[in-house]
Amino acid sequence: MLLLATGSEVHPALAAQRLLADGGVPSRVVSLPCLEWFAAQPRAYREEVLPPGLTARVGVGAGVALGWRELVGPRGRIVSLDRFGASADYQRSTPSSASPPRRWPTPHGRASPRPGEAPSVGRRTGLAR
Repeated sequence: MLLLATGSEVHPALAAQRLLADGGVPSRVVSLPCLEWFAAQPRAYREEVLPPGLTARVGVGAGVALGWRELVGPRGRIVSLDRFGASADYQRSTPSSASPPRRWPTPHGRASPRPGEAPSVGRRTGLAR
């Protein structure tokens, strides 16, 4: 699974990666400081960073979801703030502020596991595709 994040969202993405690892789900965090700069890179580079065959993706952004769909693809999920005026650290401003990133959606539409639950995404086959 790929966890894509920009700026301050890298920290909660790394926390999500640890939760996934605890459940036996391999994942990789990709820091994308600027979506526009990444889009301007050569296609070969973009595909090396985001392999086209790996469709289990979650995009994490403190802003609106605009621009994330082309990176996460049709099977990916986006964690974003599609409302105006939220400004705070991620504990107070994320969509699942009670326990981020534990309840983020997975690329298959289910919420990530609660503490103590085993995740089901990609468990048997390694990285979910």
